[in-house]
Amino acid sequence: MQPSRFIRILLSTCAIAILLYSAIFTTISPVIAASSSELTQSAETDAITSPAIDQQMIIQHVEGWIQDLSQHAPFTVWKGAEYEISPLGPGLHSWLVQLTKKEKELGYLIVSATETQQLTLSEYGVGPSPLFSTNTLYLSLVQHGIIPSSIKRNQLFTTDTLHIKRYYLHPMLAVWRVEPQDQPAAYYNAKTGEQLLITDQEWDKQKKTLKQGSPLEAGMQEVIMPNKSAQPIPTFDPFERINWLTHAPLEIKTAAHLSIKLDQKAKITYVSNWYQDSYMIPLAVSGYQTWRNVTYIMVHDEGARWIPFQSLAAFGKFYK
Repeated sequence: MQPSRFIRILLSTCAIAILLYSAIFTTISPVIAASSSELTQSAETDAITSPAIDQQMIIQHVEGWIQDLSQHAPFTVWKGAEYEISPLGPGLHSWLVQLTKKEKELGYLIVSATETQQLTLSEYGVGPSPLFSTNTLYLSLVQHGIIPSSIKRNQLFTTDTLHIKRYYLHPMLAVWRVEPQDQPAAYYNAKTGEQLLITDQEWDKQKKTLKQGSPLEAGMQEVIMPNKSAQPIPTFDPFERINWLTHAPLEIKTAAHLSIKLDQKAKITYVSNWYQDSYMIPLAVSGYQTWRNVTYIMVHDEGARWIPFQSLAAFGKFYK
């Protein structure tokens, strides 16, 4: 698990201050076998209440998207996989799709309902540490001393000493809310397992700043084959290239503009700020995939995530 972004950003900021001081005072120059899967519900999440969206509609879209993606690398590992659909909530009208094969985590999709009752693919990803991985959460809870190692991973959601919820407001606002018995709730990054230094009040305040539904309506609504993918760019550590702290952002207004730079193998970092600028997320951009008129940008976040350009551009900047 990587060090906290809070600590790494603080160290990077200190490093910049030292460099600026030096510059002033020295002369140094600068599947698909998943038909048997069922739509699962949990006590703390809402059921599907809209008559326009039923379980079969969700399953049909999910199987179509999985089938289309599994025809292309790196998603070919999804062939023959099983999937499970769980609601994200409460009241968020989004669903987590987790793909596994022989109990090994292979990837995920996030499906959301728009205000017009259409299903959209909000993001997807591959790798052994997918979004909302219970393995990642379990290791983080043990590391932070929230649970003893005597509690096993498969007991996380059955033990009386913990109350756990999944929340998804935006790709950069995907969290676990964990409330130990007789203790304040804590929040954990749903991808990395990093404990976030925020409270329920700060989460609720951030939630209110997002217009309901707007970040999740940017994805693909149709079940079609992607028509263009960029060859992945070798990933890099954004903390080794801190131009995003010292330079102005790129003037990127469209997915096509960003795609051109990625085709040229430019190293680009996406940065977003949350919780009144107290939490910064820099991610290396590694490629893209276009589905007719929607382009998903590939970012590296403890594994690969594909997120609609519109979702990223609305709440962050790109730096070279």
